[in-house]
Amino acid sequence: MEAYLLTLISLTFLGLLQLTSILILDYSLIKRKHIPGTVIEESHRIFAFRANRALGNLNESFTGLLALAVVAIFINAPSLWVNLLTSIYVISRIIYAVAYWTDTRRLRSYAFCVSLAAITLLFFVDSYALYVIANS
Repeated sequence: MEAYLLTLISLTFLGLLQLTSILILDYSLIKRKHIPGTVIEESHRIFAFRANRALGNLNESFTGLLALAVVAIFINAPSLWVNLLTSIYVISRIIYAVAYWTDTRRLRSYAFCVSLAAITLLFFVDSYALYVIANS
């Protein structure tokens, strides 16, 4: 398990990012006196909308990374790649969230692409490790 320490630290920071995103969204909604259960006005000019979308996008993508990281640890995939890719994913998601909150669209798009590439590459790392196991 020690070989995957950086992955576990990255996943911990991912949990912290999710918690932070929830708190930021809740604070922004309370500040706007938003009525719970009603739709947030869809406009990138409104911080609460951007905070909601940043959290929603994180929720949509982190489960894939989490599943791939857990599989990688269980099948003993190359820890160098697993650690590197999970770290890149988490760093890019932090950048993505901050870029969304600050309405920095180009940086947000770049960060999204990097996080998507990290998940995709982790899938191939897992697939290769499974292939090696199946053929040994």
